[in-house]
Amino acid sequence: MALLAKVLVALSLGAAAAGEALTTTTTPMPGSCFSPEVALDAETDGCSGVFPPSGTCMVQCKMGYAGAPTTYYCYVGDDAMEGVAPTCTSMVPQPKCKNFNATIMKLVPGAVQCAGSTMSEGKL
Repeated sequence: MALLAKVLVALSLGAAAAGEALTTTTTPMPGSCFSPEVALDAETDGCSGVFPPSGTCMVQCKMGYAGAPTTYYCYVGDDAMEGVAPTCTSMVPQPKCKNFNATIMKLVPGAVQCAGSTMSEGKL
């Protein structure tokens, strides 16, 4: 594993030096389940290398989001894990337009520009 880490670091340094974007892909270990695909507000730490028939992992909301973690199950190797993603809610207040029918057009420092209303309720 240490050799693999060194190779990945060398490859990433080479790509960075060449000005190339670095992308990574994950291939599960043979016989294990694929990690669950979840929304950007959740994380699947600990979901790689899970084996059937009774393998499980917890999927939880990322920092800055609230929600109960959920369990994913690995029933069949070389297949996707099964489960229901957590419902994650941002803990950062979202800007709102004074007129609830208005649409947020763009964020500006200290306020929100809205169609039909110019300022947000409260400060950003």
